[in-house]
Amino acid sequence: MMIPTNASFVLSDRAVAEMANRIEDYERAGCRLQLSGSIDGGLSDGVTRKGKDSRLTEEKNSEDFYDRFFSFWQKHGFLFHPMVSAENVKYWKENFLWWDEKCKEYGYDAFRDVMMLEVRNPGWTEENLEDYKGFLDFLVDKFLKERCSGDVEKLANHLFLTDIFNPGGSGYVNFGLTKADSFQGCTVSDMLTVRLGDLAIPPCHRTAYDGLLYGRFKVEGGKIVGIEEHDPQIASRILLQDSILCSPGCDCCPYNSFCLRGCYGSQQETEKDPFMPIESVCRLFKGKIDFLIDKFDALGVWGILEKVSPANARYEAVRETLQAVKRIKEARV
Repeated sequence: MMIPTNASFVLSDRAVAEMANRIEDYERAGCRLQLSGSIDGGLSDGVTRKGKDSRLTEEKNSEDFYDRFFSFWQKHGFLFHPMVSAENVKYWKENFLWWDEKCKEYGYDAFRDVMMLEVRNPGWTEENLEDYKGFLDFLVDKFLKERCSGDVEKLANHLFLTDIFNPGGSGYVNFGLTKADSFQGCTVSDMLTVRLGDLAIPPCHRTAYDGLLYGRFKVEGGKIVGIEEHDPQIASRILLQDSILCSPGCDCCPYNSFCLRGCYGSQQETEKDPFMPIESVCRLFKGKIDFLIDKFDALGVWGILEKVSPANARYEAVRETLQAVKRIKEARV
């Protein structure tokens, strides 16, 4: 079971003890209770993910909070998912250095264990997209220097020929060009979400609106006795559809081989349709993909991958990547 949390409970010794007891209870029942640290970091605290100026705040977490947070996370082997938003992206070069320092202090690897997922809300402009490109440039250069000793062939191997961040990594590398598959680029297609207040079953936490519910667990006498359906059609579409072919515009987009695609919840809130892409989010991913293609081109990564032997287990995947890169370059002309 996975629970994303801002970890505010760590400031209470009683709450920490209660959470530790719950983790042990789940282990005895044969199930791991996994917490994911939804904090953005010491240099982007207080910057909203919602994109509403009225919600901006100067509030910061204390050093005591961070000491408690990292100690508890380290003890239980939990990982982190800070978010890169249109509002906080300009802080992220320095913010990553903060994460890097904290991770080293507590035995983590910032490249492997910190999932820097983009917030797929409206609000991505040409200006903050340039900030993001600058951050991606910083990450690639830092990884090349510190993890590859400046060897571009090692970089190509890490990003395209081996799964460097597994086992045990966060599962998403924002400066890699990962091939997209037919399912949505998040956990909505393969994880069950339950709204604890009434045991309703929404697609995910961000789509927990009554109009989008799959159904709910039926309870009698304090026990779950069945499931009541609400909208099996939307369940079928989200769980079974090819999200590239069935999302408006995505089927014919030259970037669809690498695009993470939009967030159903954000699209519902913005476009009143969970399946309608948001224009500024398309701008975000096209800009990101263009930048990384050109960055890897300048470094010589694509030339290295062209020489991969057919005997390599990743040969077919590499050829697909190179073909996708070629298709995007041709579309840009």
